[in-house]
Amino acid sequence: MRSFIALPLPDETKADLLRVQNALPAGRPVPKENLHLTLCFIPELPEHLSDEVDFVLQSVRGGPIALRFSGWAQLSASELGLFAVAVDRAPELLELQGRLERRLRAIGVAMPNRRFVPHVTLARPDRGGSPSAEKLARFFEGQGHPWIAPDDVSTVGWYQSTLGPGGARYDLLAEYALRPR
Repeated sequence: MRSFIALPLPDETKADLLRVQNALPAGRPVPKENLHLTLCFIPELPEHLSDEVDFVLQSVRGGPIALRFSGWAQLSASELGLFAVAVDRAPELLELQGRLERRLRAIGVAMPNRRFVPHVTLARPDRGGSPSAEKLARFFEGQGHPWIAPDDVSTVGWYQSTLGPGGARYDLLAEYALRPR
């Protein structure tokens, strides 16, 4: 099963993100219900590990997490063409993500080895390809800092991601309260 662990976003945050999304010059907008902040991506989860992942997530501590948006995200070369807003690298967010990743790897979950860059993707490249780096740079420079109100998140979601011809569909498998440590 293809899945991911993410922070679901409050409706007020999604409304701000949709206002920013409406100004984008290109790309396929991410539907409102798919806006989230991915903590851990699991490309293929063997079925026999599902209960263990659920146990790890039931025991998660460290909330609520304060989300502060800090401009446009600088993503890796493999993600060129994505329009994304950056989320501050707050210590409690980094600590939660790191702890989840370590615990999931410890039970045998295989995940990509890449640096965690907290962001929310607003649009993916158009089917014909991504906009040029110059076009993206001009857009980002012209926009300045996207205004998105800060908000607190007090749950973590486990989502199944199903790829299809119209894009990915995300189904919430379970939601877990972030309890203080």
